[in-house]
Amino acid sequence: MKETGDLDFYHKVLPYADHGEDTVLGHMKRANPVQSGAERGAHGLPCGLSADWNDCIRLGQQGESIFVAFQLRYALRVYLEICRLLTLRDEEQWGRG
Repeated sequence: MKETGDLDFYHKVLPYADHGEDTVLGHMKRANPVQSGAERGAHGLPCGLSADWNDCIRLGQQGESIFVAFQLRYALRVYLEICRLLTLRDEEQWGRG
């Protein structure tokens, strides 16, 4: 969208692989670890589960991942930017937590 400026793409409805459908923005929100209920470790950081950013590492349910935390922070920042562009104040509030 940064290249084309086509903000309507975020409103395009696409199917999920398992069932149902949602807008592109809805897909982005659902993929977010906060929305999907990602496990948190003892220090409040997201856990690195199997098939995560590095398939070789098996941190388990309590193995926290700084890398995943960085990814989450970046994803939320981009999500907030999109919500501002689309003037979706409720979504922006959700993203700010």
